[in-house]
Amino acid sequence: MRWLNAGGDIRAIGGKDENIPWRIAIRDPRNKTRIVTALELYDQAIATSGTYRRSFSDIIDPKMGRPAHGVLSSTVIAKTAMDADMLATCMFVSGAEKGKELIGKSDGVKAFIIGNDGSFLN
Repeated sequence: MRWLNAGGDIRAIGGKDENIPWRIAIRDPRNKTRIVTALELYDQAIATSGTYRRSFSDIIDPKMGRPAHGVLSSTVIAKTAMDADMLATCMFVSGAEKGKELIGKSDGVKAFIIGNDGSFLN
């Protein structure tokens, strides 16, 4: 049982053991000491896009040509790391409403959003 961390995107292969999943915490982008929630992974991937390293995003909104500001953070759990990363980035750029709509069309995917007002949506 292993997990791979590629710059914050994580792919869990199995769990800690056959019966225990990995626990992953989502930190508040505005307060590094506050954990918003903890999630469990077993043979899944998780990716987060957000404003964790600076007060603005380095993800560019293609419609505006400026840093995206749809939400503070978007986290996605999916079967593959590529799907989790792509969906988390799309949700971050699109915002909470469009992001939830996008996730609703994806099988086996879970999403968690921290809105610009600090609210937690899942």
